[in-house]
Amino acid sequence: MGNSIVRIDPETHPGWDDFVREHPGGYIYHLAGWKRLLESCFRHMQGTVLAVMDGGEIRAALSLYEVRSWLLGNRFVSIPFATVCDPLVSETRNASALLGAADSLRRSRKASFLEIRTFKSTPLFPESSAGIVTYKCHEIPLSDKPDRVEKTFRVNIRQRIRKTSKGTLRLRIGESREDIRSLYFLNMKTRKRLGLPPQPLAFFEALWKFLAPDGYVELLLAMLEDKPIAAVLLYKFRDRVSAEFTATDWTQIHLHPVHFLYWEAIRRACEEGFRIFDLGRTDPGNESLISFKNSWGTRIADLPILYYGEKDYRKKGIMQSHLVHRIFKTVPSPAAELMGKFCYAHMG
Repeated sequence: MGNSIVRIDPETHPGWDDFVREHPGGYIYHLAGWKRLLESCFRHMQGTVLAVMDGGEIRAALSLYEVRSWLLGNRFVSIPFATVCDPLVSETRNASALLGAADSLRRSRKASFLEIRTFKSTPLFPESSAGIVTYKCHEIPLSDKPDRVEKTFRVNIRQRIRKTSKGTLRLRIGESREDIRSLYFLNMKTRKRLGLPPQPLAFFEALWKFLAPDGYVELLLAMLEDKPIAAVLLYKFRDRVSAEFTATDWTQIHLHPVHFLYWEAIRRACEEGFRIFDLGRTDPGNESLISFKNSWGTRIADLPILYYGEKDYRKKGIMQSHLVHRIFKTVPSPAAELMGKFCYAHMG
């Protein structure tokens, strides 16, 4: 029986999450739970999967979300809010077939462009017809001996880790909705300081609801006495742990709570048998953040985003303009919270 491309719903298709777990490119963003959380938080998104089927078996797949916005234009994205992410393909012919089907769907819905986030699968997709924006990924190779990993860190990182080990800070593992709210408020302060729209509380609550029960999400908090002063939200899947959200109370930065949390997360990941700890996606223009991540003994990889269709995909940059940065830095927190909800009702 020849291969065919069909649309499937990952929430109801039998064996979808098993396929994700078994595919070399599978990650948390491909799971049915990711679709549930996005659609529960963002009404402007609707997800589906284009799958190459052979005799009832999935051979390759492209998770695709229609993102509708009067501000940024309608587009298709694989996959919204994903950082380290690949289409689930292993052969050029399947990648080409899925790309053609996705572009046909885009045209039928009169969406302006198709966005595909890639990692290791980039060579399988034609780049000549695509616009490309490339981010960076910083990975720390792990070992079953945390001390061996620590030796790869620069001296200043090791010194700050030792300072935090003197007992001023205490680690708390997030367990409740109140802990998620602590992350949210720390994240809102951090994003406001950086001039960025904060993610809605509903997004973090949905992450906790749909993915934490299966162990795919973990929250670590740095406690000063009984007060959380920093948080890191981790995605954990197969051999990889990703530090996706890091937030801190800047008034306590002299205590190095981020160093404390990263080391605790790395140490725990080593002991649990993970092989990679990644520090999230970085804009190549953010030299200070790249320098900080390089200090952790990381190896750097490219994260290309491929754009097919009309060339107005750069409209997305409106959310990162200098004007938006100035606004979010200066408005009161309640206003920043409302404006963040508005922004994320168009992003993806």
